[in-house]
Amino acid sequence: MRNDTQQKYLHYVEAKSEANMASVFSEEKATLILRNHIQHAGLSRAEVLAMEDKYQQDMHRIFEEHGIL
Repeated sequence: MRNDTQQKYLHYVEAKSEANMASVFSEEKATLILRNHIQHAGLSRAEVLAMEDKYQQDMHRIFEEHGIL
């Protein structure tokens, strides 16, 4: 990944973490947090879909490495 792409992905991961924590209390709040981060970062729909796919793969890999899955 290029540096710019890495920065966007790290920002996306931070947004997902924040949204996941908020979802304990409210799905609407979680959606709003994630949407705001995406808009602020200026991510396109294609970028968000690609980042979500990478995020899911990374989480799966991490869980497997730690024996959670």
